[in-house]
Amino acid sequence: MRRLVTATCLLALALASPARADEVVPTAQATAARMDFLLRATPPREPAAICFVGTGINANPDTAGVIQRLSLQRLDGTDRSPTLNGTRLAMLIGGRANGFGVVGLWPQARIVSYQSNIPGEDRYNFVGFAEGIRQCDVWSETRGIKVIVVTAATEAVPVGDDALELYDAVLTARLNDLNVVIAGGDFNGRPIGSPANVQGAFSVGAVDAATGQPCPTSATRAAIVAPGCSIDLADPRTGAAARGTLGTGAAAVVTATALAALRTWRPDLAPDVAERILGETAAAGRLDLTAAFDSIGLSGLTAAPPAPVAEPPAPPPPPPTEAKPRLPRPKLTVRKRGRTLLVRSANRPRGATLTVRVYRRDGKKLRRIAQRTVRSSKLSLRVTRRWARVTGHFKDPTGARLASPSAVVTPRR
Repeated sequence: MRRLVTATCLLALALASPARADEVVPTAQATAARMDFLLRATPPREPAAICFVGTGINANPDTAGVIQRLSLQRLDGTDRSPTLNGTRLAMLIGGRANGFGVVGLWPQARIVSYQSNIPGEDRYNFVGFAEGIRQCDVWSETRGIKVIVVTAATEAVPVGDDALELYDAVLTARLNDLNVVIAGGDFNGRPIGSPANVQGAFSVGAVDAATGQPCPTSATRAAIVAPGCSIDLADPRTGAAARGTLGTGAAAVVTATALAALRTWRPDLAPDVAERILGETAAAGRLDLTAAFDSIGLSGLTAAPPAPVAEPPAPPPPPPTEAKPRLPRPKLTVRKRGRTLLVRSANRPRGATLTVRVYRRDGKKLRRIAQRTVRSSKLSLRVTRRWARVTGHFKDPTGARLASPSAVVTPRR
């Protein structure tokens, strides 16, 4: 009889404080693993696909990156597990900025899903693990798969055919240029379980995204650790944001996404070389994808975008000034006595000067023949020729008032 094993994943979800999910900012896990540059980087080719071995993946706005669904039981590959664990984890990989859930680690990621658990339960068996890895291998060439991720582990020990099938499935996938990333298991500090401990598997433990310390639930002695608790999550049904723990399953999908990105930009990397790069650049064993990219000459991708140059602030507007009052138009009267013009203004304001100009007609043009300015309301001007026009205006010598419009007087006919 095949031994049944249970996938131990924690779903202790605390409602996040923001009322609105899916803001276009890196998640806690992306920031902790220094993967946030994937949100803005454009892949040089079609992204390497991730083959996801778990409870299946349901369709929702954050799982649009799933390009194929397969099933051990020849079902439709949807997630029938009570926890919807596979759907939750897939959303961590490829959630998009669409108003639902949270933005994933790499919204451009491509996922092939293989449902390997017992339908309607959160349990797996060794046949499911082995067959899931094997089917990912089978579809790798046509779907561009470079990374397999198994999101559960057990402390049960495979024996006989189970052990041989697991070993053969992992070894064959490695020989066929595939990384096999496996969750170490949520065993409260005990060593990693099966199939993470199979030769050729890249085992993953979980750390707190906020503190970098090991998650209390995580297995130990994994090849690398990645964020698995205090991570940003979302409800697969409603998209409501949450903060909680998915343990080493989440850490495994973070690591698988990192490897898929690494092998997208560097398709020449063999599985062991890509894993070695992640291991050598890990800070205290914690995944650091920025350091990995920088180490192979891809620092141009990881560099933060230049801060926008702030435009200098506009100078403050000048203080409002009160409009100067304008002097009134003069009320002129003109009388001629012989060769003298007597000009009088009936409304000269106090302190204003009166300027009078006299013009004669020269063909069609007017030519000035006399001008005088006085600080009084009347003046006289001597003219030797026939005048055609007299103008007058007031002016304030202090500048406190605007000059008046000109008044115009012509001879009576």
